[in-house]
Amino acid sequence: MTKKLGFLFLLILCLGAFLFILPKTRVNSSEKITIAAVGDSITYGLGVGRNRKTLSYPALLAKKLGSRYDVINYGLSGRTMLSTANFPYFKEKAAANSLKSQANIVLIMLGTNDSKKVNWNADQYQTDYQKAIRRYQQMSSHPKIILMIPPRCFISQATVTRPNNRVIKEEIRHIIPQLAKKMGCQVIDLYALTQNHPDWFADGVHPNKHGNKAIAQLVYQTIKADS
Repeated sequence: MTKKLGFLFLLILCLGAFLFILPKTRVNSSEKITIAAVGDSITYGLGVGRNRKTLSYPALLAKKLGSRYDVINYGLSGRTMLSTANFPYFKEKAAANSLKSQANIVLIMLGTNDSKKVNWNADQYQTDYQKAIRRYQQMSSHPKIILMIPPRCFISQATVTRPNNRVIKEEIRHIIPQLAKKMGCQVIDLYALTQNHPDWFADGVHPNKHGNKAIAQLVYQTIKADS
């Protein structure tokens, strides 16, 4: 019995030495995580004017995440998710570039301009949004897709050509979570974040530096919680 135990002990020592000299798997820390920020003028950073390259929410998010992340701002002013509206996002070069980005994470925030009376069509919005999600899901990078409910609109009186907070609150805010559940996406509710903060907006629609900072913080927390 003693000889058998001695042999077993020697075998364990040899196996341990063999495992010690095996090359270890290393994660290449130089590989960047790419984030594509898709959206309208809110993503673009219109509310911070000339400072959008440093104070838009994607720019602030990039700073918070650090050098391992590459956040690309594909926001375009006035654009819609609706393909039937006056300025559909997915007819633009920025949209095509976002689909070629090989992003690891895609943030989508389109709906504020869709809410305008001249544009709004709930059924078409759902159809076009679902198509957009599928296009990003088909990217070879297989990105995580996060749908962002647009912020509250603080325009006192909606017109035919101005964003309509009622549509955002009562329709878009419910459509996006339903799509997320159906398509396996995550949701960030910027309406809930901003609904009591008119002081976070430059003109009632576009977040100022405080609004962009709050949005960037919530997106940062969402991304880091899953990393």
